[in-house]
Amino acid sequence: EFDLEDEDDDTDPAAASLPGATRGDDGKRKGRKEIRVSAVAFSATGREWAAATSDGLLVYALEEDLLFDPMDLDESVTPAAVRR
Repeated sequence: EFDLEDEDDDTDPAAASLPGATRGDDGKRKGRKEIRVSAVAFSATGREWAAATSDGLLVYALEEDLLFDPMDLDESVTPAAVRR
């Protein structure tokens, strides 16, 4: 006859935990993504600025109603054309 009652209960979470692991530690870590900035440019008024980053071009403005739409850009938008 076999004794099916085992003194070491495998369903006990404390028995299956790893040394040094905290309760509820699922291995996920919170961290911020590292972004490299290669250039920063300010407008003449200083109310808008842009940064060329490893995530792309970021455009900021102090005015809340100013909206930058990259779909408006095409090959005709050049620094010379904007200065005219």
